[in-house]
Amino acid sequence: MSQEKFNEKQLVELLKRPETRRKAFEIVVRQYSETLYWKVRRMVLTHDDADDVMQNVMLKAWTNIDSFQQQSLLSTWLYRIAINESLNFIRSQRNKAVNIDADKQAELADRLMADPYFDGDETAAQLQQAITSLPDVQRTVFNLRYYDNMKYSEMSQLLDTTEGALKASYHIAVKKITEFFNQKDYTFCAIIRQTKKRNNERREIYTPANERKTTFQSARRIFRRFGNENHDKSTRC
Repeated sequence: MSQEKFNEKQLVELLKRPETRRKAFEIVVRQYSETLYWKVRRMVLTHDDADDVMQNVMLKAWTNIDSFQQQSLLSTWLYRIAINESLNFIRSQRNKAVNIDADKQAELADRLMADPYFDGDETAAQLQQAITSLPDVQRTVFNLRYYDNMKYSEMSQLLDTTEGALKASYHIAVKKITEFFNQKDYTFCAIIRQTKKRNNERREIYTPANERKTTFQSARRIFRRFGNENHDKSTRC
């Protein structure tokens, strides 16, 4: 198959046929890896952790491709896997450090600043620290709404919950982040405007071209390893 871009309908048809499934999944990896990477990266923060989670995402997508019933878009199905794997990673990290005190929480910002693939300033790192302090649902909703500008209707399908509940989660998340910055004498809306502008400007710097290939190459390694196995059937400013 060529390097041309395939639409979802074409990909689904190719994935359904055993003789084209493997090549079709390679196209899925090529076309969706970067978008999935950013959804994961915003949840787990660092490049190395995001790369590890992405390997699990692609492995789970491949081994469960038979379970895709086309009741949602292929992209929605992939995003759901990415979010679930990100949350699983976050929970596993919490289980390893149950007694996280304020000093340990503050280290999150320092860890981000030390990440060679993070191009944000201290303010952006502080915002990420505030987001990581949120409960899982609020953290997920805030990331999808703030970074991806995702509509609540789309989010509802992705997370399988009501739009009203999602709106409530988002506004509670905003309130908590506002309180976080108030304690530091920062103005929340100014932080949002600044980091949103920087987010649009720094995307290429965040993961240089040679490093953005890492996720794709990792997924390809997993695909080669497991490719011949049977599928498992199992408040805005």
